[in-house]
Amino acid sequence: MKIYDLSTIDNGVRVAESRIKGAGYGLFASKFYRRADYITLYDGEIVSRKEAWQRPCLTHMAGREGVIVDGLKEPIIGRGGGSFANGSRLCRDANAQIVAWLGYLVLRAKEDIQPHSEIILHYGRRGFDLAM
Repeated sequence: MKIYDLSTIDNGVRVAESRIKGAGYGLFASKFYRRADYITLYDGEIVSRKEAWQRPCLTHMAGREGVIVDGLKEPIIGRGGGSFANGSRLCRDANAQIVAWLGYLVLRAKEDIQPHSEIILHYGRRGFDLAM
């Protein structure tokens, strides 16, 4: 797998109004993903932990294994759509997860994801509370 093999907005994933009431944008599969497939980049600006906590908006922020990304807040065709995936308070409701991969954050399917399904993450209890 190479970074350019990942799906991008309007090429494998799409950003549209979430099915979750009041959530704004959501990330949707445009094709079938098998369990363990890498889906899309959590695209945005890679920042330090100190920079992250100084940002005025902590939504669209994700971190794993020392990689912290202040994700895209508006969709850009051709870029990774990971920051538009909404979160669930419960891990069992998530169909994807964020993983660190070669210095990037990437969404990976936890189960088979059908086309037109909304991609849902579990950001962790703390991440969910910060976003709400």
